[in-house]
Amino acid sequence: QSQVFILDENGVTAIRELDNGKLAIGSLSNVTIVAGTIDSEASLAQAVQKIESDHGAIDGVIHAARDIRPEELTLVSLMPEEVIEKHFCNKPMGVHNLDRVFNDRPPGFIAVFSSLASFLGGVFYGAYAAASSLMDSLVQHHVTTETRWLVLDLDRIRPEEEWIQKEELIEIFQRSLAYGRTHQLLVSRRDLEAESIQQNKKETQNKAKASLNRKHLNSSFRAPESDSEKRIIELFEGLFGMDGIGVEDDFFELGGDSLKGIPLINKINKEFSIQITLTDFFNNPTVELLALLIDNRKWLASTPKTKNEILI
Repeated sequence: QSQVFILDENGVTAIRELDNGKLAIGSLSNVTIVAGTIDSEASLAQAVQKIESDHGAIDGVIHAARDIRPEELTLVSLMPEEVIEKHFCNKPMGVHNLDRVFNDRPPGFIAVFSSLASFLGGVFYGAYAAASSLMDSLVQHHVTTETRWLVLDLDRIRPEEEWIQKEELIEIFQRSLAYGRTHQLLVSRRDLEAESIQQNKKETQNKAKASLNRKHLNSSFRAPESDSEKRIIELFEGLFGMDGIGVEDDFFELGGDSLKGIPLINKINKEFSIQITLTDFFNNPTVELLALLIDNRKWLASTPKTKNEILI
């Protein structure tokens, strides 16, 4: 029978969250609360050593630590320093410590439960979204290791119908393991693409195209040269409703965010018949970098004209 171990500082939180065994472990009944904290490498290492000593090798790890109260989701400028640190301790620091502790004894998988806030942000989600985004990036950094790392960016978990239900978490986790080569999944009941498109329509409705004000930009105007740069600028200008965007202009400095990025990526993929991801887009936020990425992808996908082509 499978054994489940829950790491908790004093056991109280874990027992409360178990909800009679239905929330965290489904039908499994063999559950042990192990004292320790994931934000401390020493504490985590001691707990892992005890489990392995008493029960043998650990087959998989689920990092679902979240100890943030609603009142701790506020503007960063109003947030005490200790609350900001709290956002980062359990989330990204936990991933870092897991990597350190399991470096020489890799389990079959390490699944990390993160948040859609890392993509969607929010006025009161500054620290929370930043911590989630950093945690996602750390997981992506570890995907080349022997351990299979997986991060699940979950939408809100609430009883209302449009949100993820507690009872669905086990199924979500089980289904995520079926995506063998996927290291990051966005999970939501909402149609995120439709909502982002609707938001963009509302923002641009009844607005005439205006000239770009460069007063608050770090880049100077440089006109597009390649065909790819020209086509991407057309998409940028259509999205933001303004003329005068140059190849060095950054999507996020122009006022872009994750919700605007989703439909833009879809348009780029359709326009150029390629497939770029959100991560690709975030790592190449200017017109120039995007055009270079697209041209490289198209070149790599093209069929060589000669059989014995030599690349230098």
